[in-house]
Parts: sequence; C-alpha cells; structure tokens
Amino acid sequence: MLTGPQIKQIREALLSAFGSRDELAMFVREELDVSLAAIAGGDNLRVLVFHLVQWAESTGRVAELLAGAYNQNPGNPALKQLRVAAAGWGDLDAAAPSTAAGGTPAAPRPAPSPTAIDIFLAYSHHDSATMRRLYTDLRGAGWSVWTDEGLEPGTPIWQEAIQEALRQARCLVVVLSPHASKSHWVNSEISYTLKLGRRIIPVLADGDDLSAVPLSLTNTQWVDVRAGYRQAVEGELLPALRRHLGGGLPAPVRFDWITIPDGEFLMGSDKQNDSLAWDDELPQHRLHLPAYRIARVPVTVAQFAAFVAATGHKTTAEARGFARVWTGTKWDDVKGANWLHPRGPDSDVAAKQDHPVTCISWHDAQAFCVWATRVTGETVVLPSEAAWEKAARGTDGRIYPWGNEPPTEHLCNFAGKVGDTTAVGSYPAGASPYGALDMAGNVWEWTATKWVDNYKKYLPDDDPAGDASRTLRGGSFDYLVRFVRCACRFRDSPDVMLFNVGFRVVSPGF
Repeated sequence: MLTGPQIKQIREALLSAFGSRDELAMFVREELDVSLAAIAGGDNLRVLVFHLVQWAESTGRVAELLAGAYNQNPGNPALKQLRVAAAGWGDLDAAAPSTAAGGTPAAPRPAPSPTAIDIFLAYSHHDSATMRRLYTDLRGAGWSVWTDEGLEPGTPIWQEAIQEALRQARCLVVVLSPHASKSHWVNSEISYTLKLGRRIIPVLADGDDLSAVPLSLTNTQWVDVRAGYRQAVEGELLPALRRHLGGGLPAPVRFDWITIPDGEFLMGSDKQNDSLAWDDELPQHRLHLPAYRIARVPVTVAQFAAFVAATGHKTTAEARGFARVWTGTKWDDVKGANWLHPRGPDSDVAAKQDHPVTCISWHDAQAFCVWATRVTGETVVLPSEAAWEKAARGTDGRIYPWGNEPPTEHLCNFAGKVGDTTAVGSYPAGASPYGALDMAGNVWEWTATKWVDNYKKYLPDDDPAGDASRTLRGGSFDYLVRFVRCACRFRDSPDVMLFNVGFRVVSPGF
C-alpha cells in the first residue's frame, strides 16, 4: 500500500504533467489501455487524478502508471523527481501479484470499475498533525481518504475540487478544535455535507464542546481523542466507520508505535559495570541511529492470526509438523507444536489472544512484516539488534529497561516465575525509558541482524538474504536474570521455531 506522502507526490507529478481532463484521458487510454471514464466520473482534474491513483493501487498497476506517465512526458521535472523517488519505494504492486501461486499466469485483469472516495477528511491547517495521524490510520484501515493538502484554500481550483470530492465521498470525518470552529472553510465543508445528506463523524481533538463544536454538530455524537488518541480511534472511530462504510481492516493489524529519537546510545556491556556480561557483548561502544518507531509490545497472537487469515500463510512449524519445546527436562521437537499450539496438540492459544505469538521462525516474522507493510501503508520490518537495544535501554547504558536494579516478579516475566507467556504490557513498571514494554523476559525476539561474535570492528548486516544465524534479544519467561539484560544476545538459525520465541516490529520511515 502506498503511503500518504507517496500518493501526494504521484498526484502532484501527474497534475503537473497533464493539465486537462482530455490530456489525462488520452494518457490513460494510450498507456494503460483503459478509459478514464471507466475509472472515475466528474470533471475536476484533481479528483480524477486521486481516483486514478487509487485505481492503479487497487489493481496492481502503480508501476505501469508511473512508467506510462514518464513515457508520455519524459522532460517533466516533477515526473523525473518521482521516478527517482519511486526507485526507492520497493515493489509498488506487491499487493497485486501478476502471477498466481505456483508461478502460473494470473487471471486476466477484470474490467475497471469506478473507484470511490470513502472518507473526506476535513480539518483546519492548525490541526494538520492530527489530520495526518488520522489520515494514516484511516488509510491503514483500508479506506480511501481525501484531504485538500497541497491545494491553496479559497482559490477557484480548491473550491471546485472540494465540492467534487464532497459529492463523491461516502462520509465526512471532521477534526474539531477551536481553530476548526472558526474556520470558514471547515464550516463550509460541514454545511455542504449536511446538504448532501451524508454521514458526518466529528473527532474532537482540542478545546471543548463550547469552543470546538459548531452549532450544526451539537446533536452529533463525536469521537473524543483528547485524552487517549489510540483508544478512541480503535474503540470508537474505526468501528463506527466499519458500521457505516463496511470493510476496513480489523484492529489487530495496527501497532502502538513509540518514537525513538535520532542520536547516539551506549551499545554492549562493560564488565566493570555489569559482572553478568558475556564476551559477545564487548566492547561497549557508542552507536548513532537515525530516528525510528518501534512497537510498544511484541506481535500478539491476535495480530498474527489476522495475518494468517488474510494470506493463508503456513508457518515453518506447521509445514514441518513440529516446534522445539522445553519439556521440563530437555528440549524436544514436539509434533503438532506451532503458533496455535505452542506446547503441542494439547495446548492452544484461544484464551491468549493478547499474548506474544510464539513458535515463529525468522522467515515467518519476515512474511508478517511484508504483509503488514502492504495493509497498513507503513514500512514495517524487524528491528536491527541495535535498534532493539536502544529502545530497550535508552542512552545511558543501563543494564535493564527500568535501570540497574535486578529484576523482580513485578518488573518482568522471567526465570519460570509464571511458567508461561503473559499478556503483552502486563509489567508497566518494567518499561524502558521510551515506554517500550516486555523488553525483558516474556519471549525472545527475532531481529534483522546477522550474528557476529562480538563488537570489535562492528559492521552489522541486516540483509534479509542468506541463511546466516540471526540475533535474538530480550530473554524469555523461562530464562534467568543474566538473559533478560538489555545487552544480552542470543542467536539461532532463521528456520528454527521455539516455544519461547516471538518478535516485534519497527517502522524506520515516518
């Protein structure tokens, strides 16, 4: 799935290259062999381009769209810049492969059908940060979302595009605040939507009902995100939109991101300060990482189940018929053990939907990331071991996420004190400086990084290719104190699946 900034760059480049509806229609017919009228109705060029990009994304023809536009207008500066940028976006059409399973040719593309604007997102420019957050969440939930970002308010082009988009939109989500309440344009969009008889869902982002809610919406129930954005969006906004619009992705594919700022941190251990350090954690050194986001908790059973339901993915353990389990006396390949039955056929995860998923190979985790990237519109990958460690300990070189004090049963799940996984986030007192949870104990977590024996001349390799052992971090519910330290490292083959190993994800670009 394309991200918001990618859609915006494509849209602006196409608008700069094709200045009229006729030019756009000719390009679509010549390069894509379809009729523009079959993709979208109306005459407003900006709305037509919005629909064209949505259609290309849904039919797996984004790369073809960009190549055709450049072929028609190779001298256009915006298309040149887009061509360079798109080269770094990865597989633009990963969501719509051109061949079926087994390598056989895919069925012919169906005739195009007109795309729809599911949601018109109205806001004051003072609330742009909230708007962008909502835009990402609504797009990630599977709906097409229109905003006027990039248009100059009040101009004839802006008014024409707004009216056309509102006529085509199935509902209006409006960000309410004192600034929005005073905005002539926001109130005009609300009034026009009311005249059209469309559903309006207000989102109260700032102020109160007196300062932020316009008179026309006083009897409309709003979603209040002031105190808890994520809870309100997941618990109220998305369910309301699903009831009205249908579709949308279930909540389990969403992540509670924490931002880790740009800067240096202390990686590894110093045995003078940590007597439990292993040699492979040496030497301690400073490492600079750019900003990134990391999921607050490991991937849960519910999230992994959504992935399997959407893709039919068969895990390594399911394919081989077993996973490695500690039986109490030895490690054994237990038949029938897999992510649904972590200790074998007599166990199950029906009552553990909020526990970390386990019995997952590194390859399974990679497959989940590819899918999550596609359905959320965000780049989702496994963390490097450096990114994992910085999120776990911050910048001061602390031994555990909470500081240098040894762990207790109130800080993390370790040393067999519980004897099994626990629900993610069960130990808030054990949070890292950035707020990451379960960084000590519960489950070992795969990272992207290939194993090296120590940090002498450290050159980390996160290339997904190859069968080299990958690094794991964090310890688990059955491992002792020495293994739940932030700097502790473990390794295993990428095709190994263990009953105490899971993973969490990061998003490097935002």
